[in-house]
Formats: sequence, structure tokens, C-alpha cells
Amino acid sequence: MDEKCTQWIDKFVDSAGQCLCEEYSYAMAKCFPELNRVGGLIYFANGESDYHYWCVDPKGNIVDPTAEQYMPEDDDDLDLYPKPWRYVPKVAAMRWWSEVEFLEEFYLRLLKDVQQEHETKEEVICQKQECR
Repeated sequence: MDEKCTQWIDKFVDSAGQCLCEEYSYAMAKCFPELNRVGGLIYFANGESDYHYWCVDPKGNIVDPTAEQYMPEDDDDLDLYPKPWRYVPKVAAMRWWSEVEFLEEFYLRLLKDVQQEHETKEEVICQKQECR
């Protein structure tokens, strides 16, 4: 994954992004126009699956801002989401629980919160429509 994407995830995605994959993938795609936002299913090595949103870079690499939600917290969780993971785009199978207006509001609130944390414009990784 590109270093700038890793920095963005480290900076903006809190609490591992649990249950917020739709929102964070939307915000990340807005910040990095070269990324495409994808919805579908993520399959785990144990045969389980979950509805999920992620991004894909121009080379086809998965950029998943909320992948950490599937990482085990301790040894008891090792079998919950075993690797390898397989991402399968399935737009028709998605639960569209959020409207674009809500996603845009989340994105703008994220920017506002981050901007309030920093004194200079240069310290903010993701500015509205200007993310580098």
C-alpha cells in the first residue's frame, strides 16, 4: 500500500473503523481521487464472509482503510477472520444503508475534526478536494 494511504489511515481511522467501512472508504476515495471505492463481500479462510467496502488503486491493489477491524486482538480471536482474505466486488449484494448525503456529511465532519486538531494547513493530510 502506498505510504500516503498508510499515513491517512493511521491519522484518520479510529477504533479500527469497525462498522464504518462504508464511511471511511468514501472519505478515502474523496481524498485520493486515484482510488476507486468498491463494495462487496470479504471472504475469510474459514469460509465466513462479511459485507464490506474498500478501495482499489490504479494497479488493482486493495487499499482497505478498515481492515484492522478484522485483525485478532488476542489469541482467542485468531480463528474469527483467518487469512488469506478474498475481496469480491458484488454491488448487487450490498446493503446500501447510507445515502450519499450522509457519507458527504461524515467526510466533511472528519475534515473539520482533523483541521481543528492542527494549527497549520500544511499539517492536515486531507484537505477538501486537495489531499496531498
